[in-house]
Amino acid sequence: MAATTLAPYNTIQLAANTPVQLVTPDPGRYLLNVWNIGTGHLFVSDKNNPGANVTSFEVPAGQAVPFQILIWGPDGIWVAADAAGPVSVALIPRFP
Repeated sequence: MAATTLAPYNTIQLAANTPVQLVTPDPGRYLLNVWNIGTGHLFVSDKNNPGANVTSFEVPAGQAVPFQILIWGPDGIWVAADAAGPVSVALIPRFP
């Protein structure tokens, strides 16, 4: 399973059914905006097994997660898609 360190703006190519961990570059609180710009369903989870299961949030093709995801760096989230394609992620530092 691969890990990708996020920059402020990211387009990440996902292989089908292959989990990728999205991690922050530094410790701290961050907000993520996640858009599924691929052709398959995107699954977002705090577990390392994102997919069509109860621990994952499903994002249809062409849709965005309808809320900002708050994470604590350097921990991240996991994403996977059921078809190869890109996901777009904006990393926004959140200060107290």
